[in-house]
This record gives sequence, structure tokens and C-alpha cells, in this order.
Amino acid sequence: MKKHIPTYNEFVNEAKYALKDFPIVDWQRKQFDTLNAMYYAYLIDYAKSKGDKDAEKKTVWQLSDKYGKEIMSKLDVKSKDHADIAKALIKAGIIKESVVNESKEVDPRVKKEAISRLSDFFRVNPNALTKFRFDGTDDVRALTAALNSTSYEGTDAYYKVAIQMAKKDLGIHEAVEVNEGAVKAFEMDYKDMETSIKRGIGWIDPEYVADTWENSSDTIDFELVKDEIYNRLIKAGLLWTTEDGETKDKRITNINQIK
Repeated sequence: MKKHIPTYNEFVNEAKYALKDFPIVDWQRKQFDTLNAMYYAYLIDYAKSKGDKDAEKKTVWQLSDKYGKEIMSKLDVKSKDHADIAKALIKAGIIKESVVNESKEVDPRVKKEAISRLSDFFRVNPNALTKFRFDGTDDVRALTAALNSTSYEGTDAYYKVAIQMAKKDLGIHEAVEVNEGAVKAFEMDYKDMETSIKRGIGWIDPEYVADTWENSSDTIDFELVKDEIYNRLIKAGLLWTTEDGETKDKRITNINQIK
């Protein structure tokens, strides 16, 4: 069944509904993604309490699919909407505002760089993304709408990789920890790509790397990770130039040789 991608007006109307009758919460920002972030944080804690060691590596959708029904049953909530579940958790006194507000402040440099990467790739106005925190807890549905994307899963992957690469470029080394799920997906896709190259002619011309990556990964766009891919291929001794497409000509030893 094809997923319905909510329109902007639908998101606004849903946000107004989610925020009404909540005087117990300081809605200074009054953004719909706050409720979703609170539920995501609760899902992670809930999964950990169930012995799920990989809870922090999973997306909100993966956690919700596994634990959502159980949580809804305990709360006697019929709606599957994450904001509605978060409201019920707040009313029940299970989660509080501090779940979101106590999170670490986002390095503004990371946010700026991640916005630049995503806005360039999706060709949207960067101003449309400034309301998001870029700390790994943003509402994927709202982000999907802002990016005019067509896939929640694809948006989640692009979002996490953009943060990871932004932190790497800035020399912030906790990027892997924060976005370990996206890193794991990248590692699997890269391994498939390298294996494919080795099983073929045993090397690859830089001109064909992008197409080969697209055949190996259906979630992470090449432009977001191309430098990492090139550097790995260089390190593995697999990147060569060729004149005829069949014979190796010159080995690439530095990424600057192909830029």
C-alpha cells in the first residue's frame, strides 16, 4: 500500500490539534516535531528496558513497528499518530518536557553544514530547514515534507548521513556515535560495492563510481558520501584510470587527482 505523504496544510492542522489543551507543557517553540521527538526518545528508553541493545541505532519507525502496539495498549490509545501517543504519555505522567529540553545543544556549524548538504541535494530553500534541530531527533515526516521527498526511509537516511558528514568535515568525532544507524547502512552498501568491483575486473575507473554506488545503495545518495567512497577505493587500490575501458592505465593515489 502506497504511503500518503501529508500536505503542508495537513501538517499544520495536525500540529494545531496535537498542541491544544496542553498547558502543562511550555510550548515556547510550538513546533509539531517536539511531540514526535519526545515519543522517539521514549521509544529508545522503552526498547532499552526490553533489552534491545541496538535501540539507539534504530529509526523511530523501526522502534514504533516493534513496540508501538504494546505502548498504545498500555495507554489505551487508539491513534497510531506519534504526537497523540506522546500526548498520552505526558498526561499519564510517564514523560515530561525535560525529555526534549535536556538534550545537548546542537553545534550551529553542524546544523548549517547539514542544511547546506540537504538543501543542495533536494534543491529546496535552506530557510525551509532552519526550524529543524539536526541532532538526530527531528520528525522525519515533517522533514520529508520540507524536502519535498517521497520516502520517509530515504529522508531518514539522507538526514543522518548529512549530519555525520557535516561533523566529519568539521572534525567532530562523535558523529559515528550519534548516527550509528546510518553509518551501519553505509558500511553494508560500501561492502557490497567493493565486493562487486573485486568480482568484476578487480578495479574501477572514477567515471563509473557513481553508477556503481547507485546499484549498491538505494537509500544513501552518492553526492552525500562520494568523498568517503573515493578515499576508501583509493586505500583499497581499486581506483584506476583507463583509456579504453578495459585496461588499467594509472592508479589513483589521491582524491585530488579526480577533482
